[in-house]
Amino acid sequence: LRRVEEELFRGGRVLVDASFHSEARRRAYVASAVRLGVRVRLLVCEADREVI
Repeated sequence: LRRVEEELFRGGRVLVDASFHSEARRRAYVASAVRLGVRVRLLVCEADREVI
């Protein structure tokens, strides 16, 4: 998250490809972007455990 914040603060673009196992971690990334005034697009893919 720190590296993402640093890049966004510099005006860079960031793509985070991550498996957020908890909604709290996902919210932290979104909150950071919002705090820095960055538009957020979130793509969430879910599957049954048997599929994974």
